[in-house]
Amino acid sequence: RRVLFRSFPVVNPDGKAYSQSDPSRRLWRGNRNLENVECFGVDLNRNYDLAWDFRNVFSADALVATSDDPCDPRQTYRGNSPFSEPETSNVKWLFDEIRGISYYVDIHCAVGAIYFCWGIDQNQTTDPKMNFTNPDYNNKRGVEDDEYSEYISSQDHEYARYLSSSFADAVKAVRGTIYTVGQSYDLYATSGAGDDYAYGRHTANNERNKIFGFTVEFGKDEFQPQWDEMEKIITEVSSGMVALCLSASKKSGT
Repeated sequence: RRVLFRSFPVVNPDGKAYSQSDPSRRLWRGNRNLENVECFGVDLNRNYDLAWDFRNVFSADALVATSDDPCDPRQTYRGNSPFSEPETSNVKWLFDEIRGISYYVDIHCAVGAIYFCWGIDQNQTTDPKMNFTNPDYNNKRGVEDDEYSEYISSQDHEYARYLSSSFADAVKAVRGTIYTVGQSYDLYATSGAGDDYAYGRHTANNERNKIFGFTVEFGKDEFQPQWDEMEKIITEVSSGMVALCLSASKKSGT
């Protein structure tokens, strides 16, 4: 089976360079949008076009980790519109132009986990009508154990967990580090996230190829570990990525 992989090593080069330019900037997380440099830039993982309009999509009681305030101290500003930023538009362009892409892995830090979709709400496999494209459920998403959960087919759910487990098993094999496996919502409700957008493209338009989206949160509670530890983390994540790719090549999704 032929599986197509593409590497996009740094989605946010300007933000990365800025964070490395001075020790006081080491926890900068946004891009360098010139309209917002006096604050924190745009958090690119809140800028994708899926559940971006969080005040309309989610329940007022949902604890959604995003903001429409450019100067929110959490540094989670979503931007002034979906794909307002060139960095996220570049990712969209890849998805649009390279139709064979079937997997998307967004690598972040620092939890020690691999997550699969969805981040909008808890998963359910029984009611296809209960999904992000259905406006009947606006203002009802993002609250745990309530009447709304996001649909994912049982086959996709099983396959995403299988690939995630392959990743986690390979990480553990390096030096015993245990990564959590679960859906993105297990961390918190997400809005405008890249993994949900990647997977949701097919749901919104079934003429698009299905892309299984994942988020890796590497490390354990340190956003910038010392290099001797970071070298080991790189080996772990690289092993996990190889295992995920090999598992994908052996067993196809739906």
